[in-house]
Amino acid sequence: MRYRTAAVLFIVVIGGMFVLPIRVFAIFPDLKSGVSMSAPGYERILVGLVDFWGRFRWFLALLIVPALLTCAALTSESRAKVRQ
Repeated sequence: MRYRTAAVLFIVVIGGMFVLPIRVFAIFPDLKSGVSMSAPGYERILVGLVDFWGRFRWFLALLIVPALLTCAALTSESRAKVRQ
């Protein structure tokens, strides 16, 4: 993986984490008040995802950056040439 690919993946993942709650609440505005027990399963799953991303998005963003950069550094072509 190249550093450019890692940067694009970072933007996509972080963008998804910040856009998911906005999209879900735009499509299902009644979910802001919570989910009742009679709600369909997909609504409970969506609220769970939105809650998870809302609580841990900054922490996960800090973990994703080093993981992608490490992956890019270990799999870059220049390191592969050095190993041969």
